[in-house]
Amino acid sequence: MVKRSLSVAIFAFIGGIARLFLQNISNNILGQTLTATILINILGAFLLGLLSGGLLTRFSPSEPLNVGLTTGLMGGFTTFSSFELDTDKTLIAHHLGISGMYFVGTILVGIIFAVIGRKIGEYILSKGADWE
Repeated sequence: MVKRSLSVAIFAFIGGIARLFLQNISNNILGQTLTATILINILGAFLLGLLSGGLLTRFSPSEPLNVGLTTGLMGGFTTFSSFELDTDKTLIAHHLGISGMYFVGTILVGIIFAVIGRKIGEYILSKGADWE
């Protein structure tokens, strides 16, 4: 339990720093928009799908590393609470159309990218025998 907790904490720190880095880049390029949050969440969904769909199976990491990468790294990287706050802010500002598109788009596109990541992970897993 201690190893798992430490792994999650360390990887969540790394994921949070990576999120902040990408958010700053996006904000510098696009200004303060909802774009950074949606892009980070979609990328995180894709990466989690990729990891859980095959890469973690292919390389069989220890259980603390597995939970560190999935729960810690991807949990620290993605921004569900920011997504909820952004949605709330657009609702308060009476931007119902933007709020609806942001909400539905984040959820649907996130699921689509998670599936794409999983499929790519499964493909990598199926080709693993060719690498040995």
